Amino acid sequence: MIGKVDVEDYEDIIDYFETDSDLDELEIVSRLSMEDDWDTATPELKQRILAVDNLVLERYADWFEYDLFKRYIATIKRRLQLEEDKNQR
Repeated sequence: MIGKVDVEDYEDIIDYFETDSDLDELEIVSRLSMEDDWDTATPELKQRILAVDNLVLERYADWFEYDLFKRYIATIKRRLQLEEDKNQR
């Protein structure tokens, strides 16, 4: 289940990227696991996650080339597209 604390922690990824902290990988793994539990998040928490995902894509999508990061970027792109498609129906 995705809770408020999970989302608050994920929101820190922006600071981790900006400060070149190794903690970004922890939040990447956390975000990937959120996909499995996506339907357990409230609409408010989903919107907060998607807001961070958008910022990451805008600012950091081309920063790294390692496999975990590539998988993370592909995952958040896919989620954003799914949500956009759902909202257009």
